[in-house]
Amino acid sequence: MSEAIAQWRGFKAATRLGWKISSNWTQPLIFVIYSVIRPLSAAFILVIMYRVISGGAPGTGAYLAFLVSGVAFWSFVQYGFAGLSTGIVEDRGEYKMLKYVYTSPAHFYVYLLGRGLAQLA
Repeated sequence: MSEAIAQWRGFKAATRLGWKISSNWTQPLIFVIYSVIRPLSAAFILVIMYRVISGGAPGTGAYLAFLVSGVAFWSFVQYGFAGLSTGIVEDRGEYKMLKYVYTSPAHFYVYLLGRGLAQLA
């Protein structure tokens, strides 16, 4: 088996494991619905807060769009880095599997990237 195939399998396994752990082993449809509703509700709360504070002043719509899109994209960065660190902490402390993951055929960075990517979904 080639090195690239082994790395791809490790990445796929790490992403699936991260997805299962972050979804708390629930059904995928329920978790997808939750993953969509959570950021939408946060954006809706932000819009309401901004409208109340600005008092509906004219010309604030462009800044509101910038604010909402910035908050939305920042959550991707935040969840991605949180997924990396959470993966290390959980595998080391809770599951006691980090040393076995580190010595597995897949590169450790590929595994961490898969765990981090699972948090973005």
